[in-house]
Amino acid sequence: MPAMKRPPENANAVELAKFRADRATEMAQHMTQTSQAMAGLWAVLSPDQRLTFDRMMQREMMRSRHHFMMKSFEHDHPMDRGQSAE
Repeated sequence: MPAMKRPPENANAVELAKFRADRATEMAQHMTQTSQAMAGLWAVLSPDQRLTFDRMMQREMMRSRHHFMMKSFEHDHPMDRGQSAE
């Protein structure tokens, strides 16, 4: 996946909405490619390997969700610095 892009600092509401929509499209395309690759791998695994793979992915999903939730508290927002959000 390409490096995370940021919208221009002076973007208006329309530009921000377009940026977010474009980013969501990029993420969806990446997730589609990843799921297709995983489906190909999963199809050639033995039943025991599938079970192990499924368990590994479930653990990873839980770890990723926890990481995301923790990162969401670390955002650098103007309101956190006592500045207005304007």
